Amino acid sequence: NINAGFNDGAKPWLKINDNYKDINVLNELNDSNSILSYYKELIKLRKNPLYKDIFVYGKFIPLNKDNKEVFEYKRVLNNKEIYIVCNMTDKIVDYNINDIKNILLKNYNKKYGSINKLEPYEAIVYEKA
Repeated sequence: NINAGFNDGAKPWLKINDNYKDINVLNELNDSNSILSYYKELIKLRKNPLYKDIFVYGKFIPLNKDNKEVFEYKRVLNNKEIYIVCNMTDKIVDYNINDIKNILLKNYNKKYGSINKLEPYEAIVYEKA
């Protein structure tokens, strides 16, 4: 795995980490829970014809601005709303979301209906009921 699989042998502009045998492109490609797989899903969602316009042109509206642990906002376009909530800490945070209709993207493999806690660095993109 030359340069951890990131290129064909050209000198990288950053030093390759010593852990490249365990953390590399090939392993990321084969792991559905990897960061690479997550970013591919994120890009796929942004390009999805059902949601592209709201992510590109929708109005950004911050929510719960005083919360220092959770970053939440919505995108609004033509009476359509998409909500994004992210726990920005490395701790479990108490946070209530009761009206989830459709999860568009998540980074934890758990069931959603209503939420009262967010896992460390948990991010959810959803539509409300």
